Amino acid sequence: MKRAILTFSALAFLLFAASVVHAQAASLSLSFTDNASNETGFDVERCQGSGCSGFAKVAGLGVNVTTYVDSGLLEGTMYCYRVRAVNTGGASAYSNTSCGTTAVAVPAAPSNLLVK
Repeated sequence: MKRAILTFSALAFLLFAASVVHAQAASLSLSFTDNASNETGFDVERCQGSGCSGFAKVAGLGVNVTTYVDSGLLEGTMYCYRVRAVNTGGASAYSNTSCGTTAVAVPAAPSNLLVK
């Protein structure tokens, strides 16, 4: 049986040479290996927190699509993912589970500093 390997990375931008996630768009980027030759798509499932088990489908991907950006997430929160291939015959076994934590955005800089 072919299985997919799921990995993730935080979407980030550089600010003072540090990677942070924009405060308005905490996201995780997933990628996996397509080992199926007859899928009609993939189901991406997510749960929240370390050791979570309540997975729910968050996306359906098309044939040969092996990346997904999960956006609108909470900052500083762990999310775990798994993927399975699907076709008219049913669904494959799930991939491994892979977890990642969204970054916490740096706070806004103070302004209007005055010396009197």
